[in-house]
Amino acid sequence: MYKKSPNLIANSIKGKFDNEYIHKAEVVNGFLNFFLDRQSSSQKIIECFNENALKNNKLLSAEKIVIDYSSPNIAKPFSMGHLRATVIGDSIAKILEANGAKVIRINHLGDWGTQFGKLIVAYKKWGEQKRVENNPILELFHLYTKFHEISK
Repeated sequence: MYKKSPNLIANSIKGKFDNEYIHKAEVVNGFLNFFLDRQSSSQKIIECFNENALKNNKLLSAEKIVIDYSSPNIAKPFSMGHLRATVIGDSIAKILEANGAKVIRINHLGDWGTQFGKLIVAYKKWGEQKRVENNPILELFHLYTKFHEISK
């Protein structure tokens, strides 16, 4: 698989996840997206909780697992979508840790230097201190958006 395209790699492993818990798997731009079967997945999760299978054992003690949290654009408002992905990621991390895994939690704030540079320029050109003080996130978002509209 070394030096092959992400689409080729994703397509080659897509079928290896064919089981009752996966409704479908599809490759989009080199990413492998899984869609769970709600009925069988929900039932299995309930069974695991009822059997305490997800609680304090060492099944994964040899594993190191990375959980990549949501990575919002720090120059834009944080949305419920970001929060949902972060909460789900943290829940998965806690379950993995309870099973003995070493979990590394990360998120990438992206190119924060560029975004702050754009905000600084926009603030210097169009910003009003009182408006920013009254509603900082919304006003900075408007300045950021204005910068992009004008720079097109």
